[in-house]
Amino acid sequence: MIQKRERTRHDGTRYSVWRVRWYDERGAERSKTFDKLGDARAYEGKLRTLKRTGALADLDAGNETLAEFVEQWWTVYAGPNLERATLRAYAILWNGHALPRLGAVPLRELTPQRIAYFRADLEQAGVGVEAIRKTMTMLQGVLQRAVEWGRVPTNAVKMT
Repeated sequence: MIQKRERTRHDGTRYSVWRVRWYDERGAERSKTFDKLGDARAYEGKLRTLKRTGALADLDAGNETLAEFVEQWWTVYAGPNLERATLRAYAILWNGHALPRLGAVPLRELTPQRIAYFRADLEQAGVGVEAIRKTMTMLQGVLQRAVEWGRVPTNAVKMT
């Protein structure tokens, strides 16, 4: 549903915005505001399509940070599937290199360019070639699961 809302600027002038309201899969009311009616109508159409195809959850995919996703990845995938020595090495690489630089970044904002800057930052910080390679391998594996689990459409590390 689209609603027209009137707003007032600090200087007292009035303007209109359009708010699109909908309910997510959990029944929680959601909304998004647009400056143009055409944008609101286009978004409402997108919502209808996502509901019809059962993909409404895709709207929020990738909002979680890399750190939040890695916690889940560690529990669901890494712990049960990787060797203890690999887990120890990944913990050191994650805590020392990836977490401080990329942990707060939402998954959907991890682009090949951002990953390239991350790698360059590691090089400039004097991190060894082998540690960089292993960190990138770990991140590629993490983001592969993010793709498989529907959080992001592509693996930004694989593309670099």
